[in-house]
Amino acid sequence: MEFKGTPGPWSYRKTCPHWNNSLLTNIEINFGSEGECIADTVYEEADARLISAAPELLEALQLIVAEHSGMNKSCGHNGYECTCGYDKARAAISKALGGE
Repeated sequence: MEFKGTPGPWSYRKTCPHWNNSLLTNIEINFGSEGECIADTVYEEADARLISAAPELLEALQLIVAEHSGMNKSCGHNGYECTCGYDKARAAISKALGGE
């Protein structure tokens, strides 16, 4: 499965104070050389950093899982409950790509 959303890289920028709360600042998530807006109302800079890193995080996680497990359905820990991160990684990839 392949990511079909807005291609990365993404960035963020602070735009203006919130219209109803002067303690908050609106932050946009942007992409492309023109800085086109993906999302225009993020309030926490930490959230904006994480959101803007999403395409790179997805790509890196896909590469790590593919290199270390061959994209097998199992990590190889058969016979007992697996405690490695492969199941979580695969679930996160599936969520990002619109799977179950």
